[in-house]
Parts: sequence; C-alpha cells; structure tokens
Amino acid sequence: MSLTLEQQEAISEIDRNLQIIACAGSGKTEVITRRIVNILQSKSDIKPENIVAFTFTEKAAESMKKRIVKALDANTSTNIDHMYVGTIHGFCYHLLNKYTEQFREYKVLDSVKSHLFVARYCNECGMSDLNLEPYPRNVNLFLQCIDKMIDDYDNADTWTQEQREVLNKYIGCLYSHSYIDFALMIFETLRQIESNFEVKDYLSRIKYLVVDEYQDVNDLQEKLIRSIAEAGSNLCVVGDDDQTIYQFRGSNANNMITFSERYSDVHQVWLEKNFPEFKKEDSPTQTVGGAALRLFTPVTHRVKMESLQDVFNFDELRTFGEKIDISNTFFSVEPKIDGLSVSLQYENGILTVGSTRGDGNVGE
Repeated sequence: MSLTLEQQEAISEIDRNLQIIACAGSGKTEVITRRIVNILQSKSDIKPENIVAFTFTEKAAESMKKRIVKALDANTSTNIDHMYVGTIHGFCYHLLNKYTEQFREYKVLDSVKSHLFVARYCNECGMSDLNLEPYPRNVNLFLQCIDKMIDDYDNADTWTQEQREVLNKYIGCLYSHSYIDFALMIFETLRQIESNFEVKDYLSRIKYLVVDEYQDVNDLQEKLIRSIAEAGSNLCVVGDDDQTIYQFRGSNANNMITFSERYSDVHQVWLEKNFPEFKKEDSPTQTVGGAALRLFTPVTHRVKMESLQDVFNFDELRTFGEKIDISNTFFSVEPKIDGLSVSLQYENGILTVGSTRGDGNVGE
C-alpha cells in the first residue's frame, strides 16, 4: 500500500498527542499499525509493554496484532505478546483481576446476560422499586439508565434519594452473586486508579495509548483514557465524528470534536481519501451474515436515530418506551457489529426493517 502524505504525517508523529480524523476506507488501521511499529523502531526505550491500543472489538484487535507482527522487520527480536491490544473492557478486566482481590473471581455479564440477570432478579436489583415489570423493553431502558448513572457518578450528590438507592441495589445485587457488568468494570477500575498504588504504577509504565473508533467512546471510557494520559502517556485517537452511531448507548461525539481543546499539544491529521481498491468482499464492513453486501439493495434512511443519551431521571425512563408505540412513528437503533452498523427500525412497536448503514444510506 502506497501512503499518502497525510498518512505519512500521522505515522511519523510520535512525540505529540495525535488526533486522526479518518473517513471510512481511508486506511486508518494501516496507519495505526505502522505508527506503532515506528514507535518501537524509533524509540529504544519503548518496549511493547509500554504501548496500549484500544479497539472496538476483539476481532479488530486480533487483526491489528497480526498487522503489527507483519509490519515489524522479520529480523527484529521484538515480541508483542506483552503489548495490550484489545477492548477497553478487556483492559479493565485484566487490571481488576491482576491488582485486586475482590473482583478476581467475578464473572462478566455482557449485554445479553445483563438483561437476563435483571429480569430474574428484578425485585432485588432495584427495578421493581420503579414499578417496572420485567418486560424486555423495560429491562433495556432500566439498564440504559443504570449505565447513565454510573457514567454520572461524580454528580451523585445532585441525585434524588430514589436514584441513589436504585443504583446501590443494582450494584449490591450483582456483587452478591459475584457478577460485574461492562460499565462497572470501568467504574471500579477508575476507583482503583485513585486508591491502588500498584495500579498507579502500572499506568505510569504506559507511554503510548492508541484509541480507535474514538467517536464511539462514552464519558466513562473517556475518564479512563484521561487517567492513562495524565499518568504520562502520549495519546493518539482515531475516529470520525460524523460516524458516531452509539449515542443511544451514551457515546459522546463531543469527545472527538473537542479533543484538541481538552488535551495539550495536539497534532491533527485528516485522512479523507477513500481507498476502495483495498476493501475486501469478506471484510466485516462489506458483509452481512456472511453474504456479500453487493447482494443487498440500498435503502435510504428515513428518520434520525432516537437517542437515550439524555434520558436520566426515572420519569423519563418510564415514558421513553411509549415513543415506540405511538401510531405513525418510527424508532431506530443502530448496534455496531465488528465495524458494521446494523439499523433496526421499529414501526408502531414492531420491527419492520433491518439493514446495514454507511454514510447516509444503508446497504452500501
């Protein structure tokens, strides 16, 4: 792959904080990979264990590791086994297991297991306190609100007593069964950073942090990123503020937009050229359910995505679901699967359309 001037500029910047604004198909993964290799080859004091790279999925992490190994000179003795390349949640899970006693035996609840747990223990976890029946939609909205409270825990002194009691019940219920969810993993990691000397020492050894898909980072994840940077790490973020699709789950595009204002000495690079010749038909962003995207008919999105980002108090939580049931209304959610946005559109409370989404259109 021949590099553009902008790609070369990003790869060569290893001394200042770096923000890469990259459109789809701009070769950003190749740029990230080559920049990491450049750091290892140019900085004799930097070892693989001094570099951490956050990816959106474990599949993306495995792909990046393979690229790094391939890009390193065949004769080099560098072994990247001690370099953390993976999700933010995986990083926190590793840290909590290594440096704490309490969470060492805890099992992780993913999104599906969290829904099942709340439905099963609705009377103990605080959901029944809100007079919510454990229907799937209510469980989903309850968990969205719990995540928002964990995200906003620094402002807990402004909450109502009901909010504090419900969150405490939820956390207590999970911990009593030796479970922890994704949001609490980050929350507890942040607590350890404040109080655990071994964790602080570990963070001080991270000299380079790379964050892919930065536009989809939520405020709690940003707090962790900020903590690592403040411990002495150079920070590189990669993303496209026009592509954020996780606002309904708390992602904050402003993290990308205001990055250069919140961090010092930031070098910004725009990767705006698309390289369609490097797209493979079997790549995650080009397939749906194993079938090539070219087999799907393009469909234009008719509505903007509803957002749960600002739903915080419980009155709003109880009424938000009614939007789905109002006649002649549409409700869209867009989960991201291995880099592919999948739009699920509900009409009058019924799923009517499922499709892939790219820049403004679906099925492209």
